[in-house]
Amino acid sequence: MRQVGAIGTERFRRTLAWHIARRPGGLVALAIQYGHMRTAVSAGYAARSRDGIHDLLDIETARATADTIAALHEDLSEGAGISGPAARRAIHAAAQAQFTGSIRSARQARAILRNSSLAVHDNPHAYLMCVYNRDKALCHRLGTGDAPTLDRCVPSCANIARTDRHTAQLTAQAENLEEQAASQMVPHPLADRLL
Repeated sequence: MRQVGAIGTERFRRTLAWHIARRPGGLVALAIQYGHMRTAVSAGYAARSRDGIHDLLDIETARATADTIAALHEDLSEGAGISGPAARRAIHAAAQAQFTGSIRSARQARAILRNSSLAVHDNPHAYLMCVYNRDKALCHRLGTGDAPTLDRCVPSCANIARTDRHTAQLTAQAENLEEQAASQMVPHPLADRLL
């Protein structure tokens, strides 16, 4: 990888933020890491504020969304398959999204995040993509939210789509669990749970 310019504090912060924000629950971790979450109490009411970091969170979320949609578009154009209840919505998002250049401003990021048809989030830990629709989301049964809770994905959710890559990863994980269960080194109760 070619380095362009000096690596200063601001560039290092953005790089670190990029890696943190792309993990499930990463936006909260990012806010905590940078110490920008604070409780402000005034007139008997408490509110959460994100001093100075809300633009960075929006930009990183929009970049992650754009990267997911661009990768999906590339996979589909190369003939990869996609399945799941939200496959049609994912194909539609990949077809209509054209991200030329990178997302540089908070305004560009907010425009992408407001477009509900582009709400496609990769969840590599659950081997799926969430094509988020608030009305169909099972991760928000009791709570409210305008983004998916990727660490609470439910396999029967109507927002799930899987590409061939996700399916291959899921198959490899299943084979790994079966191999562990068949090992003589694993106690029988644990082996039963692995199957």
